Amino acid sequence: MTIRRCAATVPLLGLLFTLLPADAPAQQIYLRVVDMLGASVTDLRPEEITVREDGVARELVDVRLANLRMKLTILVDNGEVMNNRFMHFRDGLTAMLEALPENQILSILTLARQPRWLVRPTTDREKIQDRIDILTPDPADLRFLDALVEASERIDDTEEPHRAVIVVVSADTVDDSTIHQDRYNDLANRLLQHQVTLHAVVIAAERSARANFIPQASINLTDLTHGYYGSIATTTGITDRLVEIAGVINARNRELSRQLVVRYCRPDDAPPPQQVAVEIARDGLRFDLTADGRVQ
Repeated sequence: MTIRRCAATVPLLGLLFTLLPADAPAQQIYLRVVDMLGASVTDLRPEEITVREDGVARELVDVRLANLRMKLTILVDNGEVMNNRFMHFRDGLTAMLEALPENQILSILTLARQPRWLVRPTTDREKIQDRIDILTPDPADLRFLDALVEASERIDDTEEPHRAVIVVVSADTVDDSTIHQDRYNDLANRLLQHQVTLHAVVIAAERSARANFIPQASINLTDLTHGYYGSIATTTGITDRLVEIAGVINARNRELSRQLVVRYCRPDDAPPPQQVAVEIARDGLRFDLTADGRVQ
């Protein structure tokens, strides 16, 4: 199979931004390997795999299961526009929590006045629920982009291998963050570099001349990271949407549990390849090769 690299073009606020994935220390690809009976094969060793870029063999770093532990960050709009509707937010977050695996690492970051960690990364369900129960609105404009940057930088700070997922729940309202092209591009490139999947639910609200950034950025970034985007008219639909996102996350976990991620080195002076190919030495196997683990 061939993997082709291309720039991702993302429109924002009427402008056109071209996003080029940032180089990581090691390149990586995903393999879903099955035997002649269709059973998944997950025990391949590095010496059984050869990766070639444009016909040139590359040095392998490691081969491991792709279903890394997932760390989920939920960004919640607690701005004043959601006042008197927080019961729906709390119910939706509780339902999503119940639909996720018991050992799920989860954190919650609120958006209004300034990004603030309501829940630091934990698997303690009781602690998470207690913090959801005290979620209250703040009479200030929210900081949507600031919160996304904060969440993405937290991914940079951790050394433990994991798969990052961000879920945004926000009203379609004014973002009080500092918004400009370079900052948005840096965020998008960081999401790509760390293979973050972003899902978003945006609730319709009273519009203003500035209230178009949040839905547009959410659509762009969910498309860019192959996430889920949903727009709902009222907060009563939050629970269904968040449970649906939990189902998408769970399905992705099952898909990755049957795949291998292969990391390899590319010389610093080597240009991005036009083609990436894999050879497997073990007989009787079939495989799909993808750049992001999303097998068609």
